[in-house]
Parts: sequence; structure tokens; C-alpha cells
Amino acid sequence: MKNTPVLLESPATAFGITLRSVWDIYADESYQVLWPRDKKLPLLSSAHVCVFTRQGHGVIRLRSGREIHAKGACVLLLEARDILSYACEGLLWELYWVEFVLHGPVTLPLNTPVLLRDPTAHSREFSELVSCVRVGDTNYQAYAAAIFTKVLYQWVALSNHHAEPAPLRRIQTVISQMHGHTDERWAVKDMARLYGASEQQFRKVFLQYTGQTPKEYFMNLKLDMAHALLNRSSLNVSQAAFKLGFSDAFHLSKAFKSRFGYPPSEVIREPRDSIDNVYLMDTAVSDA
Repeated sequence: MKNTPVLLESPATAFGITLRSVWDIYADESYQVLWPRDKKLPLLSSAHVCVFTRQGHGVIRLRSGREIHAKGACVLLLEARDILSYACEGLLWELYWVEFVLHGPVTLPLNTPVLLRDPTAHSREFSELVSCVRVGDTNYQAYAAAIFTKVLYQWVALSNHHAEPAPLRRIQTVISQMHGHTDERWAVKDMARLYGASEQQFRKVFLQYTGQTPKEYFMNLKLDMAHALLNRSSLNVSQAAFKLGFSDAFHLSKAFKSRFGYPPSEVIREPRDSIDNVYLMDTAVSDA
């Protein structure tokens, strides 16, 4: 029998969250939103926005004139009143855009993208969140708010826990550039130059951080983007290959089948108007 108490130095309190809107967005090169003109709810000065980028490259422009780029798997927290506009900056930008009101004195890491080493679990939780919202039942919406609260506190803890070692920060810089330049044919020597070390040292640290070689990571990134383009846009295989810097459709198809187990021609295309825009109408929260 084991009975080991875990003692807290002080009481632990988790403050609540009210979700106002949740958007599941696939954005292409033409996507641009003016804020708050194009939103569906009145702007609250107390509201915050969470931008969870799954892949691709987007830019958020603030009223101060600052631009914040979201590249690859990252999360960005903003004050809603500071946002001027946001847009896709590359081939595509897949993201969740969540507007929420925080109840309680929680310090959020605002205006600084937090890169996620393993976004898979967060993606699953956001998928469950959206499914709960779609049900429309009050209890399911409360469940959705609870899911988001959990993930938000994870991100806050991640950003505040400790500063990452310098080598990992430099690896994150390289990964961000990969997501922003998927149409280029990057050699490992160029990645190592950006990282600031020899190819051998760069390969070692990159493998330690990602579990993949630089070449494998960049190829998988391009193939994931190819899948999204074929699934959610009007591009055919040849056009996707050109956009992503493959020499031709044959080389894309060969690599695609090796990764996914089926050729790109078998990707089921979703209609363009099937992109999810999920709204939570919040009538209980105001600035009063």
C-alpha cells in the first residue's frame, strides 16, 4: 500500500473562462480578415484571443503597427482590442481562432508565439472542443470551455516554466523558417548556417529536439501541407508539387505514398464551403 501526500506550499486556484467564439479555419493565399469588422460578435475590451496554428504561415497585425508572424505549430495569445487584421502569409494557414474572457488575475504571455514541440495532443483536444460546440447543448458548451481552460493553463505553464536552452531556441528559429518557406529546396548546410553551427552539430541537436533528421522533418512538413492543399483547395497534384518546390508530380506522389500509404490522387477533397466557422454566442459577458 502506498499513501504519499503531495503538499502544496499555497492553495491552488484555477480561474474560469467564458468562450465567446471558436473558429476552425483553413486559410489560403487570398485570406484576410479586418478586425473587428469581419467578426460576428460585438468587441469586448476585456476579451482575449488565442491563435493556435496547426501548420502554415499567418500574420497578425496590431493597431500599434506591429506584425506578429505565426509559423508552424505555435500558440499566440492577444488582447482582442489590439488586433487590426490577420491574413494568410504563405500557401496556407490552418488554425483555431478562439475568443474568450478570462475571469481572474492570470498573467498571460501576450504577443509572443509559443512554439509547440508536440502539437498532436493539443490538436486532438481542440478537435474534441469543436465537436462539443457543434452539439449546441449547454453542458457540452461548458465541457468545451473546460477543455480550453485546461489547454490554456498548459500553455501558460509552458511559457513561464523556464527559458529554453539557447540551442533549442535556435532550432525553433530554423523550424519557423521551414514553415514560412515550404516552396524552397533547403539544403542541410543552409539550415546549419542559419542555426549557427557545423552540419554535424546541427543534425545532432535537431534530431535530439524533433526525433527526425532535418531532411526528414522538412519533407514531412511539405507532405503534410500537400495533403492539406489537396484536401481543402482546388489545386491538383501537379500544381501542389509546383507550389511546394517538388521537381514534378511524380516525385511528390512517390514521397506522398511512402508517408501516407496511398497516392495523392486518392485524397478526398472537401468542398470549399465546408470550412468550419463555429460561433459561441455569449450574451452573459459584457464590459459593463
